[in-house]
Amino acid sequence: MRILFIFCALFLISNPANANQDIPVKRVVLSTGGLGYFEHGAQLTDNSDLSFPVRLNQVNDILKSLLVFDPAGGLQDVSLPGKQPLEQLFRDMPFSQGDLNNPVALLNSYQGAELTITADGKNHTGLLVRVKQRTYVIDEVQVKRHDLTLMTSQGLKTFIYEDLESIQWTDAAIQNEVQRALKAVRENGQSDRRRLTIDFADGAPRDVMLSYVVEAPLWKTSYRLVLPSEDASDGHMQGWAIVENLTGGDWNDVDLSLTSGNPVTLQQDLYPAYFTSRPFVPVDVFGRVMPRRDDGAMAADDNLQAFGDQYGGAVGRAKASRFAANEMADMAMAPMAEVMAAPMQANMQNLTARQNVAAASETTAQVEFKFPQKFTLESGKTMMVPFVDQKLPMQSVALYQPEQHADHPFLSVSVENKSNSTLPPGILTIYQQASDNAPMDFVGDAQMAFLPKGEKRMVSYALDQKTKIEREVKSERIVGTLRVENGVLQSAVRYINETVYTLKAPAEENRKVVIEHPRMNDYKLAGENDDIEVTKTHYRIPVDLKAGETVTHKARLIRTAWESVHIQSMSSRDILALVSSNNEISADTRKTLEELAKIRRLASAIEQKMQDAERQKQEIYRSQDRLRENIKVLAGSSDLKDRYLSELNAQEDELEDLEETIAQLRQELRAKQAEMSEIIRNMKL
Repeated sequence: MRILFIFCALFLISNPANANQDIPVKRVVLSTGGLGYFEHGAQLTDNSDLSFPVRLNQVNDILKSLLVFDPAGGLQDVSLPGKQPLEQLFRDMPFSQGDLNNPVALLNSYQGAELTITADGKNHTGLLVRVKQRTYVIDEVQVKRHDLTLMTSQGLKTFIYEDLESIQWTDAAIQNEVQRALKAVRENGQSDRRRLTIDFADGAPRDVMLSYVVEAPLWKTSYRLVLPSEDASDGHMQGWAIVENLTGGDWNDVDLSLTSGNPVTLQQDLYPAYFTSRPFVPVDVFGRVMPRRDDGAMAADDNLQAFGDQYGGAVGRAKASRFAANEMADMAMAPMAEVMAAPMQANMQNLTARQNVAAASETTAQVEFKFPQKFTLESGKTMMVPFVDQKLPMQSVALYQPEQHADHPFLSVSVENKSNSTLPPGILTIYQQASDNAPMDFVGDAQMAFLPKGEKRMVSYALDQKTKIEREVKSERIVGTLRVENGVLQSAVRYINETVYTLKAPAEENRKVVIEHPRMNDYKLAGENDDIEVTKTHYRIPVDLKAGETVTHKARLIRTAWESVHIQSMSSRDILALVSSNNEISADTRKTLEELAKIRRLASAIEQKMQDAERQKQEIYRSQDRLRENIKVLAGSSDLKDRYLSELNAQEDELEDLEETIAQLRQELRAKQAEMSEIIRNMKL
């Protein structure tokens, strides 16, 4: 059986004479804001087009931020395939993308087109009727073949498709159409990439540059910190940046800078096509003119019937198309590969500043670390580069945070940023060595917050189990100065929250302990001095301990406030409690308040008697209601009825006595209240 090479001309798609020239990356600036700034540069020669691949999820950012610099001002346009280029392309084709995988279906999509086929060394030209599958029996074996039928000048001719040597459309437009579809499938074979092309005007050879800002992985920081020895005040810090290249293209000899800040970053879906919805209105047509049907006369109360829709009931319905933007594809994180790291020297004296660390510069919004050397990083790979390497003032302390651990402080180090730039936040690996010639030991990890120039940060790396701390919390309320104004007693009250810390140092080691004492709203630390640092949430109180020493330290938080109460409403107990709790009250004031408490007690006793009398009255009223109901059901005269009437008379006498008692008590209460008011009015504190 012959081997058929179908459509060989279609698959030999040559590149245009002026092939696009790639424009390489020259400079990369990565930000902790989650964006990357990229510069591409190239020299234009005899070709006026430059292009480079971009990931699909970066297209929106490039459309938002692209800048093109041409000294000749020859920029003409920037283009890239549409969001769904294949879908848009095949919308206007007589065949689908799947038909390109099936030559029979592709041929049938051009039914009626003129073909020239070669069979048995002879050419045949005609209009394609159909290619149809058929079963043949060859050597008693059923074999499926396809019949290709042409309408030739001699009539219909059928050929076995599998035996043909070549097939070619005689119409060049069809040939070009299929070629264009195949090329588009090839160019868009990777659905997550697009190729951006910049068209420049022809001119003299020149250097051009373009830049843009796209989403990029955060560059991450990790520090190495070597603690100072006992007789030194400076420790050593190295800062390393972990950088990923997830742009879709390699970086070859690029200038790299890293910025740390918190800029405002926005995104917008600029790549997909959007269409506005339009209202749909029906086509106006004239209704048929018909005489009204005569249904005869009808009574006045009959219901009228509707004539129906004036336009024959043809009502159009609006159709709205919705276009949803595709979510940006998740950026795949590359594995750590080919990490650039230099071993830390064992001797701290050999830890000198490196020549290839980044040069730092700081603006209002961010700090930038620019590296002196160039970097090469393949797409999808990660590298680690040093951005800081220098000595900084450090002090070892034991930081006590009772909320984190109640019995022991944390071994910590206070780092002061004396460098020429702000240090970004990051994780620290802490090392220590006993002497210059001793090997380094790992002692713990820590986290460092954002550290501006000239500020300090406390980083904790291990629990200090040798140092013990106990604490006892007490609270007290003390009433101080009193004053009276318009019958209102105002007292200055001092609230004291005292914490007693008992600190015990290790047997053979000195300790500089820093107690983080929590702040309280409206409270102030007593004895606050310059040695005490204040954070948003705590006071940092330093306490020096000698080896084996036990020290007690008191932290007192004090709040003073004025409390007001109407004296007339105070009970005798409240007044006496005020007298007993305040040692600053003079003897005359104390005597006045005690007299006031005595009158208040007598007035309260009168009020209690009045309440008892009122309660007795209510009980008598309920008894009288019962007696009256019983009398109603008794007809005529009877001993029982006479007894009920006698009880009613006795209760009326009792009510009169109670009314007199209540009236007398009310007069006594008014007298006591007047006496109290007079004392309060003349009271001077």
